[in-house]
Amino acid sequence: ETHMLSAPLGPNKKFLAEEARGYISRSTDLYNLIFLDIYQDITGVPNHLVTGEFFESLKNRLKPDGMVVGNFIAHPNFGDAYSIRLDATIRSVFPIVNRHVVTDYSGWGRDPDSMVNVMYTMQMVPDGIEGVYTDNINRAFIDKSRAP
Repeated sequence: ETHMLSAPLGPNKKFLAEEARGYISRSTDLYNLIFLDIYQDITGVPNHLVTGEFFESLKNRLKPDGMVVGNFIAHPNFGDAYSIRLDATIRSVFPIVNRHVVTDYSGWGRDPDSMVNVMYTMQMVPDGIEGVYTDNINRAFIDKSRAP
């Protein structure tokens, strides 16, 4: 904490410098926000921290309106199997996902070596809002916000 932060954290925050999966699996605490910035070297996240089981354990540590923010090195245009499968794994656990590429990039680029920082924001669906629109059941007009 003293080497990474410019000031001590406030009373409602924790800085944990320990193995993520071990801590999450034994913890019973619930969090508003879990921020993942996990690397084993300059380009890679440890394999055991990109599994559905790990993301499920993170989901189980969230408060109902909580979120997970994760920083990953991935291809900005899904130009390799890792980037595609990482995205699919995250979306298989979290129903609401935002993916933000943290650099300028060409939307047409497919160079597999153009790995960049990609931030994922993962959230739970509020109670009672699961489902999809179909031709038979379509509440889109009712569900839309009326705010300008």
